[in-house]
Amino acid sequence: MPKIKLKIKKKILYLYIFFIIFFIFAIILFFKFSSKKIINYNLKELKYKDLPNWQQDENKKELIEIFKLNCNIYLKKDKTKILINNTTVKDIQDVCNNFNQQNITNNKDFQNFIEQNFTPYLLETNNSIIATGYHHINLKGSFKKDDVYKYPIYQEPKDLIFINLKDFEETKEINKILYGRVENQKFIPYYTRQEIENGTLSNKNLEILYLTSKLDILYLQIQGSGKITLPNNKEIYIKYKSKNGHKFTGIGGILANNNYLKKNNLSKEKIYNFFKQNPDKIDFVINHNKSYIFFEINKDKVVRGSFLPLIKERSIAIDNNIYPYGFLFFLITVYGNTKKDFNKLVISSDTGSAIKTAERIDLYFGEDSEAEYYANQMKNKSKLYILLPKKIKK
Repeated sequence: MPKIKLKIKKKILYLYIFFIIFFIFAIILFFKFSSKKIINYNLKELKYKDLPNWQQDENKKELIEIFKLNCNIYLKKDKTKILINNTTVKDIQDVCNNFNQQNITNNKDFQNFIEQNFTPYLLETNNSIIATGYHHINLKGSFKKDDVYKYPIYQEPKDLIFINLKDFEETKEINKILYGRVENQKFIPYYTRQEIENGTLSNKNLEILYLTSKLDILYLQIQGSGKITLPNNKEIYIKYKSKNGHKFTGIGGILANNNYLKKNNLSKEKIYNFFKQNPDKIDFVINHNKSYIFFEINKDKVVRGSFLPLIKERSIAIDNNIYPYGFLFFLITVYGNTKKDFNKLVISSDTGSAIKTAERIDLYFGEDSEAEYYANQMKNKSKLYILLPKKIKK
């Protein structure tokens, strides 16, 4: 009898091991398939005469200083690293060395330099490229909590862990970062928005500032950065630091699906007015969005990751798992929901939790009321051209 029991236990153990291995491979295959699906685009080589209204962008010189700063960053990087489409860091460095040997200060010289050193490629994706807009949201806040300023903005928690699947041999081809924490020696998902709103991170000295409403915090997280005016009228800037890793869900769909607002009537003003009249609904709605963003004070006004400043109507946020930071693009779209053409040279300076796949970009509009208007109205089918450095023969 003991031998029979031992054999049964061994079979159960083998089955257990088999299912664990099967589960691990299923996860790997899932992420592998997902990552390949995300990075799905073709590059069609063109000439500058093929770019609509390329010549009409007469203020390309607005990018000269940021291009110079970007060169300083790339000249310190490992030259062997491949960035995109067999373009290496060395290719960028060669172009930057050419740039630094010249005294380029005006639009004509900068455009000539670009045409001589870069080749334009049309980005062809499965679906249309969608350009949305964002801006520096302006809010009121305080370093001290009181009856008015009572909703905290958190900095990155110390127990938040990032795992890049590319760092592991078994998953090195998977373009995926996992966010989580360790509990009882197990890696598990990080706290959701609802858990954080319910006080999971309270009393851990993580509070940076306090704002006047939960909705302000949500919109700040959607924009990824903002300007906060303190009670003494001093202004400070804050920027994205990291996230909890949960999927982003827009609250507009939640409001429409629950018949709180109509699908064609989801402006920021309408949403604020709805919650002002129905404050008891705010937790139910915003907690559907499990994603949560952590911030830091932006002393130098540069974006974490690219280390570049944002320039009005010249900076775009991209999925930096696909497109590298500091690359030039030519964007063809329209302003907001108007018919006013937008045809400009832009640079990839930022990223965002909602900007995923090769088919999504986010255009920075600045921090004034006009910027807010265009950003809130923008969701347009667009054309995007990436400018890749020409291989310099030596």
